[in-house]
Amino acid sequence: MLSQDAGSGIHHDEVAGTWTSTVPGFGYLDLADSGEIRVVPAVKISAERLRADLQLRPAHSGDAPLTRADVDEAIRSTGIVYGIPPERVDAAWKAYERREMAVISTCIAEGTPPGPGWDSGIELTIETEEAPATIDEEQVDYRDLGLVSNVKKGQQIGKWKPADFGKAGTGVDGSTLQASQGRVRQFEELKNVIATEAEEEGVLLLTAEIDGMLQVQSHTRLRIVNLLEFEDNIDFETGNIEANGSVRVGGSIRPDFKVSLQGDLTVKGNIEEAVVRAGGKVLAEQGIFGGKNGSVRAGGRIFVQFGQNARLIGAGDIVVGDSDTRSTMECAGRLLAKDGRGHLLGGHYAAGKEIMARELGSPLGVPTHVAVGRIPLTARHLRAELEAEGLDFGEEDLTYRPARITVFGAVHPGVEVEIRGSRLVVETVAHNVMFEYDVKARAVKMTPRK
Repeated sequence: MLSQDAGSGIHHDEVAGTWTSTVPGFGYLDLADSGEIRVVPAVKISAERLRADLQLRPAHSGDAPLTRADVDEAIRSTGIVYGIPPERVDAAWKAYERREMAVISTCIAEGTPPGPGWDSGIELTIETEEAPATIDEEQVDYRDLGLVSNVKKGQQIGKWKPADFGKAGTGVDGSTLQASQGRVRQFEELKNVIATEAEEEGVLLLTAEIDGMLQVQSHTRLRIVNLLEFEDNIDFETGNIEANGSVRVGGSIRPDFKVSLQGDLTVKGNIEEAVVRAGGKVLAEQGIFGGKNGSVRAGGRIFVQFGQNARLIGAGDIVVGDSDTRSTMECAGRLLAKDGRGHLLGGHYAAGKEIMARELGSPLGVPTHVAVGRIPLTARHLRAELEAEGLDFGEEDLTYRPARITVFGAVHPGVEVEIRGSRLVVETVAHNVMFEYDVKARAVKMTPRK
């Protein structure tokens, strides 16, 4: 008679002196390290009911031969009804018949785990993912990353959703596995965002209160701002920028990148052969270098410390902080180069109202063209374009033109002065002079500065 204690999967009747297996189907007699006798079930369901494993061992001498029907009955009697790919049981049985291993152990069924609960938070309804734009089927443009998410006033940007349970799972025994609830968090007021109650209980609709740029700070926090700041350059790290507000750049705008915005642009570094379009002012604290394709267009004042081969179009004024060489500058207002060297050299400079500079041209006679009295066509087109987009320039009279060019220092030979279509080419150097249009003579005249 056996003297060991009964372990798992076995019942010991001390009166009758019998040992009976309690596992469904069939199992294997085993002696535990503790000395207990136990029966290891051939089919075992995991504690969380998400997995069922089949174990097949070779029969000992004198044991009844194992059949495939025994295996199927063990699976049925264990209660496995879900997530059983038939080919897994087939493969395990074939491996057993071929005696590929001493013990065949394999997963024959997998349940569906419950989904995670939804934490209270924001579900966006607009695209904010950063990704390069597609040029064609084989190319993407890594200058166009879609970094900025622009929104319009009144646009729905998302929902605040209360905590909820995740999707229930299913165990291999067909049981329902209850999902847990997400974290419950309180809604807090969001900057420039209007929250209104939806029909669903606990849900708030989030709508933009202003035109601006969406900044997602966390799962529960976002805001809409009208000033976007970049610590460094506009380059491949940021991609092209299109913004509904203003932008401040701590570095430079690198060649071939584009910045388009409705507000003001401030650049601490240079604008280097880039394409810039601003509805408001542009402040380039260092230089603007135009190159072949670069240009800067602005609805407000453009300030540049120094320019070179640049193309500047302004619906307002253009101010040069120090000097410019070989650029095209055209504006509806005034073109001013009164500070620093105040030198305009070798380019085309046109203003609707007035030009003021310290020096025009050079002693080498480099051709330099300056014109006032007519708003340049490029500036008119830009202004009309921005007005069509809703930019208000007020009641300013574009027909008002002082038609004057003032030079505080030297104007050199080779400078061509144009006022209201009439032209005068400077032949000898002159200092501290003013050019105006003589209505009676219908010609440009040069006089000492008043």
